[in-house]
Amino acid sequence: MDTIVTHRYYRPASRITIFAYIFGIIAAILMLVWLLHYREGVDLDSYDPNKIFNVSIYY
Repeated sequence: MDTIVTHRYYRPASRITIFAYIFGIIAAILMLVWLLHYREGVDLDSYDPNKIFNVSIYY
């Protein structure tokens, strides 16, 4: 009977990767605070052009 040997390679994330994830989360939070506080919210379909949240999809 053959023995199955499995190897686990564990390499922790580098400091640059951790910094990039933290920076991205903070940037998303600050953008949401800016949109909700200074732009008075977001809306996908509104008569006020300042409240429309534009998502551009290019094909």
